[in-house]
Amino acid sequence: EAIARDTYKQWMEAQGHELTIRTVGLILHPEFPLIACSPDGIVSFSCRCCQGKEILLEIKCPQKLENSFSNFDRLEPKREYVTQLQVQIGICGKSQADFFVYYAPLFFCCTTVDFDGSIFESFKDTIVEIYKRKALGELVSRIGR
Repeated sequence: EAIARDTYKQWMEAQGHELTIRTVGLILHPEFPLIACSPDGIVSFSCRCCQGKEILLEIKCPQKLENSFSNFDRLEPKREYVTQLQVQIGICGKSQADFFVYYAPLFFCCTTVDFDGSIFESFKDTIVEIYKRKALGELVSRIGR
């Protein structure tokens, strides 16, 4: 992923952007710490066109290109990646993520994914419900023994 991250940075700089990419570890949701993510980077722009903007970076380095897209012509990420991106964007409180696919050394592409709060809220509600039913239920039953 380091080579892919460098390629993304060089590609963005070639388009006139000034940016830094910060690698981060596990990020917990501030209100629901049982929901967490580890994005491949947080991109901070300092160029005039994007000054102050921060987005997430998600990198995929597939063995086959078709493993990353549901519609290659429109560069639509597969459903599981869309969910992953929406959850990461929601946890980190950002509005966008760049989905960067690096198929070394022949090809790379990038598509920007906007935050969809309804996908994130649905995921969050499902996780919280599962936690309440399974994890808390198990804890209560163990305490009662």
